[in-house]
Amino acid sequence: QNQGAEGLRRKPQRRRPAMSKSKTKKVKLKTTPHEELLKELEYLRAENAYLKNCRP
Repeated sequence: QNQGAEGLRRKPQRRRPAMSKSKTKKVKLKTTPHEELLKELEYLRAENAYLKNCRP
């Protein structure tokens, strides 16, 4: 209502961005079972220390 003749003109439609067909895939690093166990041990030790500090 406040735009006058400009309000009646067609506005160009925006083009939707095309989806990319190829996304970069994350390459999983191959870890040995020994490394996985060490990682889990580190996590469990940290969790244990945290829980000990939370006790009253």
